[in-house]
Amino acid sequence: MVQVLKKTTENTFRDLQISAVNQLALYCEAMGINVYDVRAGVGGHCLTRDTYHLERGSSLQELCPGIFGT
Repeated sequence: MVQVLKKTTENTFRDLQISAVNQLALYCEAMGINVYDVRAGVGGHCLTRDTYHLERGSSLQELCPGIFGT
């Protein structure tokens, strides 16, 4: 049972990562940026702040409406 939960958790986490990168690719495309030129970091105190900046930048430039649920 533990192994099934572990596999489910890993697959869910992977799916969330793929979804996040797909959304980032849409945002980059709307700004004329090649998503492969973007180097994403992991964790740290910037995690919530950076998400806010992406959402704010998207809203201000009217890019990808609804991409962040706004």
